[in-house]
Amino acid sequence: LRESAPLVFRFLVEMLSSEKENINKRSMVVFATFQTWLRYIPIDPNVILDGDGGGSHLVMASFAALNNPNVEIFEVGVDVIIELIRVYPSDNRHNKKLVESLIPLVMNLKGDANSGGGFHMALNDEDEDRLRGYCRIFTEMGESYMSLIMAPEEMQQEQLVELV
Repeated sequence: LRESAPLVFRFLVEMLSSEKENINKRSMVVFATFQTWLRYIPIDPNVILDGDGGGSHLVMASFAALNNPNVEIFEVGVDVIIELIRVYPSDNRHNKKLVESLIPLVMNLKGDANSGGGFHMALNDEDEDRLRGYCRIFTEMGESYMSLIMAPEEMQQEQLVELV
């Protein structure tokens, strides 16, 4: 199954980018499938980063799902992001590039009062469901990236801690 991951990921990307009819239902299936593969198949993190294999497109689509007005799409996007962070923790050196690519994506979710960002928009809208989703992501990042937060070399850990 591991060797099939790029093929499956490309298929999932095709499903996302095909006709717009029933896009929400298809998106739910795509994200749920991606999450299942992340959870149960030990996929090399480089496959996730590989744009040609579809992995990086699915990661970006998962973050884009957080901007979807449909709460169900938002929730499944949150679930995928949490699974990515959980399955590829910072204490495994083989995950370094993937972790380094995920951190700015998660950090950008916070935004600020001036520039927006999903978290601040949800805060301003008092949208408890979305706030809970963002908090789940930030909390998982704090737990899975503890080795990075506690590392002796400077890697802007303060920003990570502030976020959590």
